[in-house]
Amino acid sequence: MAHFRQGFYTEAQYALLLALGEEPKDYQRMMESLLEDLQPREGLESHLVEQMGETFWRMRRAQRIRDGLALKSIQSKLASEEMLATLQASQALAALEPFARLKGALSRRGQGPTAAEIQGFVESRRGDGSEEMQEFILLLKSLHEPMEERERKAARRKARVQLRRLMESYENLAWQCTRQAEKVGSSENLAALMAPED
Repeated sequence: MAHFRQGFYTEAQYALLLALGEEPKDYQRMMESLLEDLQPREGLESHLVEQMGETFWRMRRAQRIRDGLALKSIQSKLASEEMLATLQASQALAALEPFARLKGALSRRGQGPTAAEIQGFVESRRGDGSEEMQEFILLLKSLHEPMEERERKAARRKARVQLRRLMESYENLAWQCTRQAEKVGSSENLAALMAPED
């Protein structure tokens, strides 16, 4: 029996256990526990106990590997989702940026937006050919045409109202994208990533 206990693993098995991140002493303890519980006789019984121990150890190893692969898969999917959500949120915030700058300029007391600020906004909206946007751009450009101060204040008020309306969809999109980026790491999303793909 003492000889049997010493032969649980060879040097190669010991090195393999260490290479797999397993503790040889744990393997030794498990095998000794089986021997004490089952009290096998020399020969076939001892061989069967050894086989049971090795099979049990391999089953535990397979479970750790499965768990490790599942964790790796989840981490990979999570990283992809985080990257995509962050990209979408940053694009939405970048699209909102010209509106926010113009809003600040229109809210300034006194002069309002400069010609350069208006031109910067107009260039940022180059691809937007909607009637509402074109009307708003004309209103902005009119702020630098000669007019009475009362008319200028009224035009700036009207521009602020129109800007709020135009900004709304961009603000909603930025809020949704930011919220989505925050949800990526939620327990609900992690559970969804762990679910089978079918």
